[in-house]
Amino acid sequence: MSGKYGARNGEGRHVIAEDDPLAISLLKQEHHIFRTLFDEAEAADEQRLTAIARELCMRLSVHMAIEEEILYPALKPIIGDDE
Repeated sequence: MSGKYGARNGEGRHVIAEDDPLAISLLKQEHHIFRTLFDEAEAADEQRLTAIARELCMRLSVHMAIEEEILYPALKPIIGDDE
C-alpha cells in the first residue's frame, strides 16, 4: 500500500485518519460480504458450504488482523484506552 495507508507514526504503527471515508467504506463493504456469505451458507449444499467456510475463514482472518493491528490502535487515542 502507498499513500496514507502505508503511513506509520513514530512508534511504527500504521496511521488511519479517524474520519477516513474510504477506510470506513471498505470495512462496511467487507461486513456486507460476510453477511452475504453467511446467508448463502444457510441454503448451500455440502460442497458449496465447504467453499464458503474456507472463504469466510480467509476473509475473517485478514479482516480481524487489519482491525486489530491497524484500525483499533489508530482509534485508541481518540476513544481512550478502555477495551
